[in-house]
Amino acid sequence: MHVDWMAANKGKLSWDPDDPTPYEDFRTGLTFADVKQSLWNWSTNPKDWVYRRRHTVLGFWHMLKLRAYVEYENYLDEIQERMEEVGQ
Repeated sequence: MHVDWMAANKGKLSWDPDDPTPYEDFRTGLTFADVKQSLWNWSTNPKDWVYRRRHTVLGFWHMLKLRAYVEYENYLDEIQERMEEVGQ
């Protein structure tokens, strides 16, 4: 599942590599229902269906947020590198 973190944080992110948005303020733009649905097994065989507990959904959501935040940090690193190239 891909997280469009740029759209989810539109106007709220710091693009300054020296002052990044803290992880706590970073948003995925997903809802609990979005994450739960992404874990759903669409098999027509009921034996394949697995109940997803709240902690499973929240854990997966946490993992998605971590990955998106790493993407954000990598993006800031790219900005920093480009700024250094232009300054040289």
